[in-house]
Amino acid sequence: GKGKIVRQWPLVPGIDFAGTVLESADERYQSGDKVVLTGWGVGEGHWGGMAEQARVKADWL
Repeated sequence: GKGKIVRQWPLVPGIDFAGTVLESADERYQSGDKVVLTGWGVGEGHWGGMAEQARVKADWL
């Protein structure tokens, strides 16, 4: 029970990801922008980067 990365199940793994914004409600990001996410508990407590699409908080990018 010690040393596990995944904090809940089910969960898509992947502790970071890179991609292209499809749509955003945040004025800092527009459709087509390239983004990278590392950290923020992604792949541990939030669905991770091995998903085909992800919706995350803009501040995490």
